[in-house]
Amino acid sequence: RKPPLGAQYLPAAVTALRRLLDSQDEETTALACRCISTIAEGPIESNIDVLLDPTVTPSLPEKLMQCLSASSSAESVQSTSLRAIGSILTGKSRHTQVFLDLQLLPALFPLLSHPKKAMRREVVWVISNITAEPDHQQVQAVLDTPGLVPTLVTLLNTDPEIDVRQEAIWALSNLANSSNDAHVLSVLHAGFLSAITDLLSNPAMGNLLPIALEAIQKMLGTAREKDDQWAMIQPILVASHVEEHLEALTSHRRID
Repeated sequence: RKPPLGAQYLPAAVTALRRLLDSQDEETTALACRCISTIAEGPIESNIDVLLDPTVTPSLPEKLMQCLSASSSAESVQSTSLRAIGSILTGKSRHTQVFLDLQLLPALFPLLSHPKKAMRREVVWVISNITAEPDHQQVQAVLDTPGLVPTLVTLLNTDPEIDVRQEAIWALSNLANSSNDAHVLSVLHAGFLSAITDLLSNPAMGNLLPIALEAIQKMLGTAREKDDQWAMIQPILVASHVEEHLEALTSHRRID
């Protein structure tokens, strides 16, 4: 990574890494995935274009998806391929679309219940990269994946690992802060308002508190603009005690 690979050497390096993904040795395949992730996270955005260029790396996205989804994949291969895909998704919307077209979201869904904390955290991180996209159709794909958003809310509510819950806040807050009202209301009705309100007094929120407050304000503001929605969420507001939480938080800040 230091110094970064020169652009003139990148196509040859990526071609070699694509071949290594076919290795029967799990450690070799996992190492190739790590290298792909490092290239995608590099300082030059065009690195991702090279990774996804079919004339340079034929079927690399398909191979990464196979490493992620195959039941026979070793955990090290599954986790490193997930990281590689997530790193690629930090690029442009066109890069994300490549993997959405390969059914990335249905492949991620069962991994949300993986027994390993690191895997659950990485899966939610990848989803947050998609919900952060400005492309409304890509965000809608997250909402349309059966069970995905409710499971994120469940993780936020019940996952024993704070790292996973923090990633879930990012993923869901991106949805709540969408400029598309339908997206905002969808995540509100999935239970995000209740879940995030319960965490306002949790010291582990730390720097995520402003993000949570912004998401709450956006959900409430969007609902207020639509009389039918505002009436519909009144039971949610009562059940979640959102006003009491916000008042307590305000009072605490005044004391500080």
